Amino acid sequence: MSASMLDVMRAAGLAPHKDLDLRDDGKPTRYRVLGDKARSRNGCAVPHSLTMLCGAIGSWKTGETHAWHGNHKQQTPDERAELKRQLQAMRAARDAERDKAQFLRWLSGAESVQWAKFTALMDKCGNDVPVLWMLHQRGYDRHNERRRESRPEAENSRLREDMAALRRVMGLGASV
Repeated sequence: MSASMLDVMRAAGLAPHKDLDLRDDGKPTRYRVLGDKARSRNGCAVPHSLTMLCGAIGSWKTGETHAWHGNHKQQTPDERAELKRQLQAMRAARDAERDKAQFLRWLSGAESVQWAKFTALMDKCGNDVPVLWMLHQRGYDRHNERRRESRPEAENSRLREDMAALRRVMGLGASV
């Protein structure tokens, strides 16, 4: 473990009870905080060595979190872009796991479906498959279900039908 990360842990009051073997896999490592009860694992450390040494530490007991970065050298624009890409990939992977866990809690009945979380899940999916799946589970025919048109879409459809009727009456043929 990096000495500076250990210094940050100590300064935050989250020093480990014993030496830690931290993996650089982007996954949290839980540990016993110095002074906590035996067998408790309230401390959490997530080291990363992306384009720079960095990580996060925190306590599950108190809810506090702290960021850490090891090297203070100036990054090139390419290094910053690569770091941003890696962080976005890590967030996407974390969010996918969180969404999967959320969906499994809904399926098992451990938690009721909350509309805000459900629409966030559909936004992440990029489609309405979760709600279509729920309709199918409730016995609805998925093939006959259509999205309601918004007011502008309904107005646009009505105007297109009116234009088509006018063209037929005037003998102008098919729409252009």
